Amino acid sequence: MTAIPVSPPTPRSWTGPLMVLAGGVGIGFAPIGLRFGLDDLGPQAIAFWRYVFALPLLLALVFLIERRAPRLPNRFILMAGTFFTLDIALWHHALTLTTVSNATFIVNLGNVLVGFGAWFFLKQRPHGFWFVAAALAILGAAALSLGGGAEGKGNIR
Repeated sequence: MTAIPVSPPTPRSWTGPLMVLAGGVGIGFAPIGLRFGLDDLGPQAIAFWRYVFALPLLLALVFLIERRAPRLPNRFILMAGTFFTLDIALWHHALTLTTVSNATFIVNLGNVLVGFGAWFFLKQRPHGFWFVAAALAILGAAALSLGGGAEGKGNIR
């Protein structure tokens, strides 16, 4: 029996996971930044400026990775962008009405409900792994919600 040589992963193979990790860390600071910025701006203005400031970086990434200009969006991209905008707007508004953990819990339930909606309306049964991921999302969000102070005062402000 001969050993199969295994080469170490190329630096490029780590780009995606590192970007996802950096994005997760960045998103983790979003509600904290919103709480600190509410004295000067409203929740929708904060959401708007978060994405306006991200546009140059995203455009630079397209040029660096794809080596071309972005394509014009089609109607599905515009619909997805519209729904994403509504999701972000509602989340930022929810952050002003409840604790950070409760608002995040609601957002995580939205992802799970989309999967069930696709199963019910589009007859697309999710893969078995999706059920594990949905259960972990619900458990993690519930742990966030149950970990705050007695009157929801365990948040930053």
